[in-house]
Amino acid sequence: HVPTREGQDGMEGKIAKMWWDYYRKKQNERPMITEKGYVATFRGAEKLGELALAMSIAMGVTEETKVQLLGDGAAWIRQVLWEVYFPWAVYRLDWRHLRDYVWRAVRVMWTDRERQVEQGRRWVQWLWEGQIDEFLAEVRRTPVRRPAAREARDNLVKYVEDNREGMGCYRLWYEQGEIISSGVVEKAVDEVIVRRQKKQGMAWSRAG
Repeated sequence: HVPTREGQDGMEGKIAKMWWDYYRKKQNERPMITEKGYVATFRGAEKLGELALAMSIAMGVTEETKVQLLGDGAAWIRQVLWEVYFPWAVYRLDWRHLRDYVWRAVRVMWTDRERQVEQGRRWVQWLWEGQIDEFLAEVRRTPVRRPAAREARDNLVKYVEDNREGMGCYRLWYEQGEIISSGVVEKAVDEVIVRRQKKQGMAWSRAG
């Protein structure tokens, strides 16, 4: 979000970072992206989808091309970018957002630090190994009393269920050299929007 002159909520910028060539020098090193680009807009998910599809066509992508769509779990990514503009793509839920979502829920569900660490590590390891059914079964039957804890538990279940089609054995994907984290997209947000449009004292009009 960037500050605007038109209201306190600001405007939300959306970015799609696209890459089509990468490699790893060594097994445990971060993938090196060699060919990449981005599209960005303040006009919503539909416009972002149009721009991303246009760029992919310019790159030579067709419905026969293997495409992977990596997202943080937001509904608009699945419902607009995936289902409308790239329905043939393979959707994948970003590992870092999944892991962080689990840890945030655990910290609300329990107040005891040791229990938080024990349960968080256990659940994160299950998801890393692709044990989604076991994870969901245990989370659903976890007894919690406080309203905030119940809400955190239910939201965690919903997040995983909504994105289940994009989940699997992250360890195996990582070992195969695939990119499983959208850190490159977060970096693009910082470079394209934050550094340009969120400096101290800035406030934008939509036209600006």
